[in-house]
Amino acid sequence: MGVLKNDRAGADPRQDLINDAVAFKADPSMWIGSVEALKVLFPKFDRIDDYLRVKQRGAVKADLQALVEGPDVLNTTATAYVGAAGYDALKSRVWDNIFALTILGDSSALRSEGRSFLRLLNIVEKLADNSPVLNTGPGIFGAYMSTVLLPNDVFPLPDVPLPSEPETQPEEPDPTKGLAIELKNLQAAYAEVKQAYDRQTYEYKALKYPSRKEDDPDDSKQKNLIDHDPLALSEASRQLRQTVNQLSRWGIRKEFVYMPEVYDKMGGEIRRLGREVNAKKERQAVVRVGDTPYHAGQ
Repeated sequence: MGVLKNDRAGADPRQDLINDAVAFKADPSMWIGSVEALKVLFPKFDRIDDYLRVKQRGAVKADLQALVEGPDVLNTTATAYVGAAGYDALKSRVWDNIFALTILGDSSALRSEGRSFLRLLNIVEKLADNSPVLNTGPGIFGAYMSTVLLPNDVFPLPDVPLPSEPETQPEEPDPTKGLAIELKNLQAAYAEVKQAYDRQTYEYKALKYPSRKEDDPDDSKQKNLIDHDPLALSEASRQLRQTVNQLSRWGIRKEFVYMPEVYDKMGGEIRRLGREVNAKKERQAVVRVGDTPYHAGQ
């Protein structure tokens, strides 16, 4: 992180950041090149994720702690895990991989998984600290769904400097056209997923539980007609005929579309493409006359 701060303050920050990210990627002792390699570093953490994804605001601290510290996951206390030698270095390694991926614009799926593991580590740390945030189900779920923010003293990356001389060649093709098409297609896919999910949510709300049997007051025996994860889209491949390819591209299983994953991956890419399209349009519209920059139309 210190290296990136120094790069950001240098004479050519963008290129320096890229050079250091490329060097980091070439170091096998630091680079985490796949989702599978990331999971090897945090074995059985997917069980924590499964519990929190299913329970959501109904999560219970005692149950969560028993799972995390039990033989199915850490097999030790959260305090011992967080306090062990090498924990800070491991967590920093995940952060550094996210920094490098962001600088190089690589693998949004791997970046998303890295952020997911940082959120799970945040849960383990709060258990180790006995944080009161985990005393309620909504508090636990809020910590689980928390936003992972990049440090603002490094990101966003600095803009590419404008050329010092005016362009005299014939006007080049619009560099944003391909990106704009990609953005439009992704927005359409995202909208189709969201529409299907909203429709499903509406239909779920219309379902009624059967009347309670007076001779059997046990809630656990009452049938739940909404037998599905409320944050997931059921029968996705049937509902999303135009969007299945986009889902596969972002590593989202078409058989089970989990909406927070769609928001994180596809929503993040839509925002990135939008920024890039706008930035390219702005740079294309700037020309220089002598030492003075002018926007087209001035």
